[in-house]
Amino acid sequence: MNALIGDRDMDVEGTLVIRGILTATGARATVERLITAHRTQADLALERAGLPLAVVTALRELATTATARAA
Repeated sequence: MNALIGDRDMDVEGTLVIRGILTATGARATVERLITAHRTQADLALERAGLPLAVVTALRELATTATARAA
């Protein structure tokens, strides 16, 4: 994997190898859990912040866009 990361000439097969390693080691699932946990913390902070509803709505939409995951 170290040989592939940073390789400017990496092909699709190389990216699939890296993805496989990250999935097999649980790294991908761990990152997904962290994203969900941090998003939940952000939602709670917004609820408690006392900000105008329009600001809270805009920030939640931004968070959704930033954390939306492709299949």
